[in-house]
Amino acid sequence: MKICQSCGSYFDGKTWHDPKEANAPKGRELERAICPPCQMQKEGSFGGVLHMAGPILRDRREDVMSFLRLEESHRRDSNPLSRIVRVEENGDRWTVMTTSPHLAVHLGRHLKRKFGGRLRLHPDVTGHRNRREETNEAMSVNWESPAEPS
Repeated sequence: MKICQSCGSYFDGKTWHDPKEANAPKGRELERAICPPCQMQKEGSFGGVLHMAGPILRDRREDVMSFLRLEESHRRDSNPLSRIVRVEENGDRWTVMTTSPHLAVHLGRHLKRKFGGRLRLHPDVTGHRNRREETNEAMSVNWESPAEPS
């Protein structure tokens, strides 16, 4: 069994698990490793991109950032590999890099649901990649907040 030296997630030979799970290994000798999301953060790589724009990012910065982290946490409960790699802020324009295209789509859809605005996905992107497809291409999602924050 392996344990991520950065975040504490553990690998049971099949999949990575959240260290907060009740059956997380304790007291055993574990091989130290780095999980895929921590490796992505270290390398600066990502699997999905969410471009955000609008006055709400400046006017309600803390609300939006808390919302993103909350949604990441919800997704991470079911998939510990779903993480925000980094957020680049530039006034009323943000870029959110995620470990997977699915998380970028999830965040964009939930931003639209919570704050309104417009969500655009590339025409060939549905957010549900064919599981047999073994590509690592990043997906881009665009969300624009309404002109007047709600």
